[in-house]
Formats: sequence, C-alpha cells, structure tokens
Amino acid sequence: MKKSTILISVLGLCSAMVLNAQEMKFGVKGSFLASTFSSTDDGMYSFRPGYSVGGYFQYNLSDALGLSIEPAYALKGANEFDAYNLYDPYSPLLWDGTSSIEYKQHDVSLSVIEVPVLVQLNMSAGNGSVFRIFTGPSIDFITKATFNSTREYAPTEGFVNDFNSADDVTERFSYVDYGIQAGVGFDMDMEPVGITLEIKYRYGFSDINNVEGKPSMNSQNIAISLGIGLEKLFD
Repeated sequence: MKKSTILISVLGLCSAMVLNAQEMKFGVKGSFLASTFSSTDDGMYSFRPGYSVGGYFQYNLSDALGLSIEPAYALKGANEFDAYNLYDPYSPLLWDGTSSIEYKQHDVSLSVIEVPVLVQLNMSAGNGSVFRIFTGPSIDFITKATFNSTREYAPTEGFVNDFNSADDVTERFSYVDYGIQAGVGFDMDMEPVGITLEIKYRYGFSDINNVEGKPSMNSQNIAISLGIGLEKLFD
C-alpha cells in the first residue's frame, strides 16, 4: 500500500469521527521521547532522543470509556548501534580492503508515521479534570532510516578530526512495525482549551531488521507528551 494512501485513509477516519461523534475531544499533541532497539545478539542499545508531533481524536463511549486514534510523525532510532546487524563485515563501509575501519560510534535514526488506536479508561479527578489509563495497538510506518557513523581520522600528521557520514538504509528496515502502546494521562480544563499531560510506553512486536540472516530487532520507546484540546473552540 502506498504511503499517501495510508495517510489519506487515516485523515479520512479522523474526519469522520469528528463529524459524527456526539462526545468528541480532539486537539494537537507533541512528545519528547527516548527510543531504542533490542537485538537478539546485543541486547538493548543506547536510547536516542527524539520527538513526535501530531493530533488526537477521542470519542467517549461513556463517562468512563473512550476510544482514540492519535496519528503523528515521530523521529526515533537507537544510539551506539552494532553495524554488523545491518552490514556484512567486508562491506566497503566497514572494510578498507586490508583491515576493519575503526569507528567511534554508529547510530540509527528513523522517520516514522505512528497510528495508535487506544482504549481510554476515564476517572474523574474533580473540577473538570480527568485521570486516564490507556492501551491499545500501535502501528509504525517507517518511511526513512539513516545510518549515522562517526570516526576519527588524521588528515595531517598530529591533527585528529571527526568524520561523520550518513547512509540511507531505509530498505534494510521493515516498512511496518506492529506494537502496543500503554500509559497514563491527566486532562485539565483550562478554558477555552484543555491541557493533556501523558507518559506512555510503546513496544514493537515486529522484527524490523529486513536484512536476511541478521539478528532480529524490536523497537521500543518511552515518551512524555503535552496536548492541547481544541474541541471547545468549535462549540
């Protein structure tokens, strides 16, 4: 399925929810997140800082139960990554023809479209505030992957400098990453908008390593989010 078709379908679903819902909350949301991969060979890599920006559309089935879809663009990845999980030892990136090239560090960054669909359990906290527990399936569409490398070299005797390179490795990662998301949130009524604070965790069940014969990898991230509810502006 083409990426544009997926995005149009998501936007269409969100629009239908807004138009048809009797008790709808919607707005914009941004997150600071820390993400990493876990590998069957190396365990967990170092966390990489990132962010996400998007929207949320929550339909309340009752006072206590809601359903939301929260599409977003996110920048994820992992630091201190093992290059051999994506490349053969004798790849020109890692081998100069006579010996292995020494690197200070390898990192991976992913551009991702997130589409979580979450069940929300709402509990009143008084004064119009709501405490929420939520969980549900989350699909990540990996639209771009970049392999970042840093190594030292000496262009002139006695002078050492860092050399940075970035290689497109999108085809070495799976396009779709199925996972689950869970967290807690707190909603405050701050006329004329609402404020939402959340902390959430996502774990990917899919093997996102698309290179045959290499160790499997799973994604995961933790995020702190701030949302602004806009539904009252349209009353």
